[in-house]
Amino acid sequence: KNTVSVNHKALVTRALTKYPVDFALFRELLQNSADAQAHTATISFESKEVITDPLKLHQCSISKLSFSNDGLEFINDDWNRLREIASGNPNETKIGAFGVGFYSVFELTDEPLVHSGNSIMSFQYEGVQLQYFVNQTTAFHKGTLIDLPYKADGTLPDLVKFVGFLIQSFLLVNLMEVNLEVKCANKTYPLLNLSKQRNNVADMISLPPSINPKSPNGVFKVQRLGRTDYKISIKYLNATQSAPLTLSSGWFSLGKQIVKSLSQSSGDPNDYTSTEDPQMVFRNAEDTESYELLLAYLAANWDSIKANTQLVESLKVSPFLLGYKHINIPQEHTEKENGAGLAGEASLYSSKQLVIVDNVIIFNQFKGKVISAPQTEILEPFYSRLGVPNLTSLLKQTVYFGTEVDKPEETEVLSKRVKERLGLFLDNTSKQVARKSLNFDVKFISQIEFKRE
Repeated sequence: KNTVSVNHKALVTRALTKYPVDFALFRELLQNSADAQAHTATISFESKEVITDPLKLHQCSISKLSFSNDGLEFINDDWNRLREIASGNPNETKIGAFGVGFYSVFELTDEPLVHSGNSIMSFQYEGVQLQYFVNQTTAFHKGTLIDLPYKADGTLPDLVKFVGFLIQSFLLVNLMEVNLEVKCANKTYPLLNLSKQRNNVADMISLPPSINPKSPNGVFKVQRLGRTDYKISIKYLNATQSAPLTLSSGWFSLGKQIVKSLSQSSGDPNDYTSTEDPQMVFRNAEDTESYELLLAYLAANWDSIKANTQLVESLKVSPFLLGYKHINIPQEHTEKENGAGLAGEASLYSSKQLVIVDNVIIFNQFKGKVISAPQTEILEPFYSRLGVPNLTSLLKQTVYFGTEVDKPEETEVLSKRVKERLGLFLDNTSKQVARKSLNFDVKFISQIEFKRE
């Protein structure tokens, strides 16, 4: 019998490096780090250039990529899988184990090096055959370090897309910190820092009986569910977001918009931007329109948001919705106009504190005591989905929803309430509501002792 010769270089270059997803190498490395129980993973690009303007990082020449984590060191099985193409992890229920996915590094390099503990494994081609070498070193590395010297100098990935990808990935893997940096000849530029802070111990959740715990092919089985609250922090160099941003669909766009909108930013490419809670975001927004743009983006992505029922319930009680108090809508505005009269105090509220102004006549009677949602065709449906009621429907549910004043003169209160009831009649509000309102007024009037001059 004869052995078939294999051109390793052609196999690796033409097949094993061609993953059908963006940033496949980084997906693999981040998941490997999580599988190794790492706390932190760091992506480091190296350039031999002297860079003084961070905006020039987008076009600088990159000669090397390094990836490191502080997880568990490699054991013998890990080293064996690394050198055996397609052996992968025998445990099929675990994703991200070093196997075929590792060979995507050969898209960038012909000489990858892996350093874990006191061991180093390096690869290089001899002709078209891929060889590996194992060495021991006194330099101990906690976790894993992967060095990938480029075949030929290249450039950084599209930083806007790459930062968006890292944010998305960070939310989906069990890592507490991810860093991105560029080491230039003169200085190191930290580009991105992502961190999580666990706020509570996981609460165990029972699996609903209607859900099949096994995946269709039987590879995965859900044994238990847990819920843990995390605080996510994002800090990035402004220069990474210098490329134009659009509201195009997809996770990259979502990541970009989170970075662009949920932040306080000076706009200086040399400065760093950190995300904060919604109140801080709002206080540092250039104007209310900027914050409305963020809400409009969430509204446009409602189909994706509503699939996460836990997220929707959280949004319903979170004070992140923009509202206006003491809005001055002129009496001549008998029909609602987009943005009409939004000249009041703007702040953030929860859905239970807001109303949607669907009738200006009624609103003019109560504008001192209600907080209005922005009057835009995009935001009003979004607010409604989060439980913000229309003003007219709220009136139908409430017997009395009028102006309140502290220790008023009885005649002043009576005068204001008569005007409010008149507004209800003029607007053809249901007779039942009007009748209840009048009954309330009769009881009120019967308790008033009018003073005689």
